[in-house]
Amino acid sequence: MLRETEKADETVSSCQIYKRPLYLIGTFDRGVTVLSQQTRALNLVWGLTETGAIATVTAGETPEKEVDSKIAIIGGGFSGLSAAAALIAGLV
Repeated sequence: MLRETEKADETVSSCQIYKRPLYLIGTFDRGVTVLSQQTRALNLVWGLTETGAIATVTAGETPEKEVDSKIAIIGGGFSGLSAAAALIAGLV
């Protein structure tokens, strides 16, 4: 069984494009359902936060240092909306 960080690395690398900070969720998959799109999006956001690619701050906490990062979600389908909602709500 893989450790959590290894699972996170594997999840992130499976969606990453050309070793750049660009990620693609399930574009060429078959039999895509709403649930599978949401699951992939939440898994990617979890992996990005777990590996430290996205800085997170728990509600009520003050960040130790100022973080200047921007995230663009292209697409307003179930994956994009689920990823955006997870990032905003801090669900991962």
